[in-house]
Amino acid sequence: MAKLNIEIIPIAEAKAAAAKARKRPSSQKRDFMQVAREVVEQAIGVQMDGTPLASKAEPLESSPAGRGRLGGLKGGRARALALTPRRRRAIAKKAATKRWKRSD
Repeated sequence: MAKLNIEIIPIAEAKAAAAKARKRPSSQKRDFMQVAREVVEQAIGVQMDGTPLASKAEPLESSPAGRGRLGGLKGGRARALALTPRRRRAIAKKAATKRWKRSD
């Protein structure tokens, strides 16, 4: 019968080893000064030489979420204007009936 070699290590060491194994190596090594410079540039909104920061985020209007939001802002008002008072009343009545319906 084969004997198993099991080594018991403290939980803290096991967690540290697992975290180290999961950590991906960065593609770019940066030192403390580079990180500090980036933090300062982000805080002031311009690079240290005075040029504006390159915007990484696309404007809200050009993103799918932004276009959907703009359509949503227009849609409710356009629908309300298109509905007749009689139809609006019918929709409201149906919603109230559903809301107050007793579930026995």
